[in-house]
Amino acid sequence: MPKPAMTPEDVETLAKALQEMHAAEVDVQQAFLEQRPWEERDKAIKKARQTRYAWISLGAKFFTNWPV
Repeated sequence: MPKPAMTPEDVETLAKALQEMHAAEVDVQQAFLEQRPWEERDKAIKKARQTRYAWISLGAKFFTNWPV
């Protein structure tokens, strides 16, 4: 049975999640470089972890159907 093709909506969802993950990781780096207060750094780290988890979850959903 052939594997279903990814829809344009699937591709858009994955691209958006990847962009959000990268933006959150950049924010963490900037928080440390700018020496922001620890509360802001902690929030940035938490957001980066959440977006990374979302990306991994989406990847697990979509990429189990596709060889790497």
